Amino acid sequence: MPCFVSATEELVEVRWDTGREWKATASGLTWKTLSDAPLPTESPRKRRLQCRRIAERFSATLIEAASRDSQEMRRLPRPICESMDADETYYLGAVFGLTANCTNPDVILAIQWRGEESASAHCEFAFTGMTSGGVEVRLDEQPVWNQPSLVGRGQVFDAWTWFFSERAM
Repeated sequence: MPCFVSATEELVEVRWDTGREWKATASGLTWKTLSDAPLPTESPRKRRLQCRRIAERFSATLIEAASRDSQEMRRLPRPICESMDADETYYLGAVFGLTANCTNPDVILAIQWRGEESASAHCEFAFTGMTSGGVEVRLDEQPVWNQPSLVGRGQVFDAWTWFFSERAM
């Protein structure tokens, strides 16, 4: 079952070769400044490590709608993707997945630095969900993002969708 999520501030529209179409009705990401983030180092390797350490500060809980049972989520061990500037000298940030089961992300955590000069650079984070369950995300145990339960909405979500696809033989 493939999922497609908008990981941008823009509204996206997608058309697959199979004829399937989907339009986001809300931004996938809303960025928030991480006020106590360290200034980014000059070294891309060290900046990458800084980004991973920031990601470790986030925790999340998945809340089942019907039973109200909760399950702690875990961060996938590696970023889903990482970003460098065009010259590959400046590490821009990474996208991480949080999951309750297996390796399919239920929540996307994006972390980025804005501003290329270390003195003016600041760190931002954003989330988007890919689950119909309720989610609460915390930074240093303080709530920073949540998604209410979306059970019963079928495949109609503001910033993501899922669908069944035929298996290739």
